Amino acid sequence: MELEDQPCGDLTPDEPEPEPVEKLPTRFRGTVLLSSDRPARDMHQIVEAVIEQLSTIPGSQVELKLEIDAEIPSGLDKAKVRTILENANTLGFIDKELN
Repeated sequence: MELEDQPCGDLTPDEPEPEPVEKLPTRFRGTVLLSSDRPARDMHQIVEAVIEQLSTIPGSQVELKLEIDAEIPSGLDKAKVRTILENANTLGFIDKELN
């Protein structure tokens, strides 16, 4: 008794191969400039339009960072430097630099 040649696996020659599963994005990163005149307004829009969309997904982990880049051509006096650094420390800034 001879065995017939049969293809290996579950597919027969007439069946199409299964379509590959689409890989869904798993991370969002974004940078946006806020108006220094109205930062609360801009931040409110960002919270509603992006952050709430991300943070309401079950299992999501959303981390926010605020980066400040200020240039003062006339320079900062010692009292202003002390105030800014003390405020940054009190508010929990992890990175701060004056130069």
